[in-house]
Amino acid sequence: MNKCIFSGRLVRAPELRYTQTNKTVCNFSLAITDGFGDSKETNYPNFTAWEKLAEFASKQPKGTMIEIVSERKEHPFIDKEGKKHKGEYFLVKELKVLIYMEEPEEYPAVKTEPEAIPDKSYADMYPDEPELPF
Repeated sequence: MNKCIFSGRLVRAPELRYTQTNKTVCNFSLAITDGFGDSKETNYPNFTAWEKLAEFASKQPKGTMIEIVSERKEHPFIDKEGKKHKGEYFLVKELKVLIYMEEPEEYPAVKTEPEAIPDKSYADMYPDEPELPF
């Protein structure tokens, strides 16, 4: 099984592009911090999302904290000196926003204060209902 789960902040605004066959692809990196104190370490893995996930990812601003379920992939390449290398990226399968840096217009604001519960009995709230037998 090839399943990797990450959570971190977008390092920069995601880059949205289109293939020659007009498929949507988005590339981005996350800042993922592990450990604490002197052993704190930050890594910046690269991610690729396609189609609907690419469109959704491209709308997220730099700094947004997201969670990603992905598959690890390798791609061979040859550098300027002719040496063969293998690069690594993660193919996005699921993407969830954990903390927005900006409140997007298309997402309504979440109500943060609980509604006050009326200080009334059942009979006060529902006067037309018969009294409950218990």
